[in-house]
Amino acid sequence: MAIWGFIDSSTGAHCWNDSSSAPSTCSGYANEQEARIARATSVASTWHAVQCSLSTDHIIVEYDTSSSSDNSALVEAGYDCGTVDLGYIYDLGSGPAAGTAPYADTCELWRFSATTSSGTGEHLFTRYESSVSGYTCEPPARGEVLTDFSCFSGSPSGC
Repeated sequence: MAIWGFIDSSTGAHCWNDSSSAPSTCSGYANEQEARIARATSVASTWHAVQCSLSTDHIIVEYDTSSSSDNSALVEAGYDCGTVDLGYIYDLGSGPAAGTAPYADTCELWRFSATTSSGTGEHLFTRYESSVSGYTCEPPARGEVLTDFSCFSGSPSGC
């Protein structure tokens, strides 16, 4: 399953979708990054990912509200969780071995956050940045994605 990244050129906000068009919660965002690959269906050692959106903040969390405190807290804070289904992502350290066909690498997702000038939060997930200007590295997301593109080697600065 392919996941595309999008950016709002006026705010710098990022979001994701399971198609090459930006989701309605990110209307007007431009396609920014090549697809990242996730599972379309559940297999062992994966978790169901969903994007939660509120204004320019878009964050990936576990879909199951009964086991995800992040999801529940974001819904209570007014986030739209469930509109953008990102499929199933491998738990850290449990994805296929590097070089396993048809993908070259299993890449860890790193999570960054920032506070915008309006005081709202914003999140960015990446597998390739060494650092992100104006963002703080948070503990990495607990997921790995499959990709045909190289992964960042080592931990991004500040992580």
